[in-house]
Amino acid sequence: IEDAPRLAERFRLKYVSLEASTVCNQACYFCPVSVDRRADHAMTMEFYERIVAQLAAYKSTIDGVSMIHYNEPTADKRFLE
Repeated sequence: IEDAPRLAERFRLKYVSLEASTVCNQACYFCPVSVDRRADHAMTMEFYERIVAQLAAYKSTIDGVSMIHYNEPTADKRFLE
């Protein structure tokens, strides 16, 4: 993280997609997961917190953070946490 201030001057991180879990209980016709399901996996809370801490260095340039990619974040039991 030492280089974060210098990198923030050169690059502008605008959007973040953070997928903490691969679990999906849907079958959306437009999603590749509906035809090729992935094994259920959840990121550890420690790893998630490390990523969020690193992203904090770019908070002045980030316009949005998405918790959805090819998953259903509300299916994660830790979602409210």
